[in-house]
Amino acid sequence: ASHGAGHAGDIFFLYAVYSLFGHSIYAARIVQGFLGTATCLLLYLLTKKLSQNTRHNEMKDLLAAFLYAINYNSIFFTEMLLTELFNSTLTLLAVYLFYLADESKPRKFPIISFFASLILWYSVLTRPADILFWLWVGIWFLLKNRSNSKKIYQALFAVLLGFCLTVLPWTIRNYALHQKVFLM
Repeated sequence: ASHGAGHAGDIFFLYAVYSLFGHSIYAARIVQGFLGTATCLLLYLLTKKLSQNTRHNEMKDLLAAFLYAINYNSIFFTEMLLTELFNSTLTLLAVYLFYLADESKPRKFPIISFFASLILWYSVLTRPADILFWLWVGIWFLLKNRSNSKKIYQALFAVLLGFCLTVLPWTIRNYALHQKVFLM
């Protein structure tokens, strides 16, 4: 069935698919096919944002999505019942939402950054190594917004609230069961 069934992502992903569609590996693979498609779309959209001020940006955007779509590992992860694709899609979606939040109007910023935070924290639950993305996102955000303390405090609140709603309950559960603090 799944590799590393101890990962929270494996458990939640399969639970969600099996709850919606019954105990069907084929349904899980179809959902993973949609996740692969979503990842291609997110790569296209993120590349479009990052290359909007460069020459031949439309070609770069399409090329990024195309190269992902034909990459052997991308195809392999869609075929296998693993959470790597689920995790990659979550992480990419979170990064894209952080970019959208940063460019959004002040009223929308806290909402979009909160959803981005929830998704990235959930990604950390599926793969604890993704906690390193917070370092990248944090440095990028602080450097880009160093003169806007209100925005920084709103983002910090969104990150902490996202942590409290996603990772903290799972960590408390693990501590209650195993008397150790760990994420997965």
